[in-house]
Amino acid sequence: KQTLLNILHPPMENRYSAAYAPSGRATCKLRTCKKKIDKGTVRLSKTHPSPFGGEDATMTDNYHPECLMRSFKGARSNTKKLDCTDDLEGYETLSEEDQEMIRDVIDHLDDLIQQEKDRIKTERDEAKRIAREAVLAALASSSSSASSTDDSSSTSSVHEVPIETVLSFDDNDGDNDASEKSNKRKASGSRGRKRTTKKTTAGTPAQ
Repeated sequence: KQTLLNILHPPMENRYSAAYAPSGRATCKLRTCKKKIDKGTVRLSKTHPSPFGGEDATMTDNYHPECLMRSFKGARSNTKKLDCTDDLEGYETLSEEDQEMIRDVIDHLDDLIQQEKDRIKTERDEAKRIAREAVLAALASSSSSASSTDDSSSTSSVHEVPIETVLSFDDNDGDNDASEKSNKRKASGSRGRKRTTKKTTAGTPAQ
């Protein structure tokens, strides 16, 4: 359904033109190409409304002949496509060989669009595969690091102590305890004898 705005101000249809590239500075507008258009080769141009200006503002995009056909891959159903040479301005200025090349490209419009769709799908599938493999590799690396850390921790926290060392520690502790008890008894006996001597001396009558 046409909106009131489209009825009052019909959108300008795309216009297409053909010419030989005057220089090699122009870049193909197709997102998946973006290559320079060589000087002296056929350059197809699409003039369409500009979203950055007023109602009559236009902008022109340049393409390789096949790339222009591929660019229609994502076009809306009501977009004017280049489907015959009558809609191509400057077509008659091209050489017969180039005119034949243009006709062949237009005749294979549908095939080129399908090729572009297939190519983009292949690229997306490949990008998804690479991303999936990268995620799996990262998870595997993280799991391996965590496992190594756990093994290292358990190994460092549990040490095998030779039985001789344990027995040596136990024997030493026993000797030390016995020695300390013997010393305490000796000291206690010595203090008892001193107190007895003092009492005896104090209770002896003077001669």
